[in-house]
Amino acid sequence: MTDVNETHSGVTLSVLKELQQQYRVTASKALGQNFLIDPNISRKIADVIEPGCKVLEIGPGIGSLTVPLARVSSFVHAIELDEHILVPLADVLSQFDVTNKVAVIHNDVMNVDLEKMCSESQIDTVIGNLPYNISAPLLANIARNAPSASLVVAMVQKEVGERLSAPLGTREVSSITYKVQFFMDVSIAFSVPRQSFIPQPRVDSVVIILKRRDSPAVDVAFEDVDNFFAMIDVAFGQRRKMLRKSLSTHFRERLSEIFLIAQVDPTLRPEQCTLENFAALFRAHQEMLPA
Repeated sequence: MTDVNETHSGVTLSVLKELQQQYRVTASKALGQNFLIDPNISRKIADVIEPGCKVLEIGPGIGSLTVPLARVSSFVHAIELDEHILVPLADVLSQFDVTNKVAVIHNDVMNVDLEKMCSESQIDTVIGNLPYNISAPLLANIARNAPSASLVVAMVQKEVGERLSAPLGTREVSSITYKVQFFMDVSIAFSVPRQSFIPQPRVDSVVIILKRRDSPAVDVAFEDVDNFFAMIDVAFGQRRKMLRKSLSTHFRERLSEIFLIAQVDPTLRPEQCTLENFAALFRAHQEMLPA
C-alpha cells in the first residue's frame, strides 16, 4: 500500500504501478489519456485556485489532480468518461482520504450541459488535464456556455496553449482564439515536461489560465454572439485571403459600404484583425439587414 509520505505528497509513479498491478490500469489511446505522476505539478496547479472554491474537474483519470484539488477546494465534481478507471480512481480517493469531497460523474464532458451543471452546483472553477483532440473546442464551449466559471485552469498541448493565448492580430491566432478571448483573459502559466506523464506524450504541454472578463471584450449583444462567431469562422475559412474576399459570400451585397461604415480596411487578412475590427463589421452588417 501507499506509504504515509506518499499519501501526503500525492499520486506518484509508484502509486500508478500499484494501480497497474491491482487493476491492470492502462492509459486509453482512444481517449488521449496520459497519467500525471508528478505531484509537484499537481500541487502547482491546485495552488492557482481560490481556497474553498467549487471545482469541476474534467477527466480525473487516476486522481492525480483530484487529490490536491479536493484538499484546497470545498468540493470537486469530476467528470470521467473511461468506465475502466472508475474503480481505481475510487481507490485513490480513498487512499488519500478525500472521498467525501469528490463526486465522480461517469459521462462524456462533450455531452454535458456545462451551463446547467455549473449553475446548479455553484461551480466557479473548471480544471482539467485535457485530451489534446478536444481541448480547444471544449475551452471555447466553457467560455461561451458556463458563465459561472470565472476561472479555468487547463493542461493542454503547447501549440493549443500558444494559439489560445496569442495576441490578436498575429499569425498564431485562429478563429477559436477570438471566441475564447471574447469572454476570457488567457495566459500561459508554466510548461509541463513530458517526463511528468505516463505514457510520455509526443508533444509538449503547458498549463493555461483563463480568467473571465467582467464584460465581453467588445460590444456585441449576448443573443448575437453565435452569429458574430459565425462571421469570424467564415473569415478564417479563407484566412490567407483579404477580408473583402473571405467575407464576400457572408455579406453578399453592399460589401464595400459595410467596410466603409465599419471603418475597417478590406485588405486586412483575418489574422490581422482585432476583436473590435470584427465587431465593427458585424454591427455594420446588422444595421443593413431588413427590419
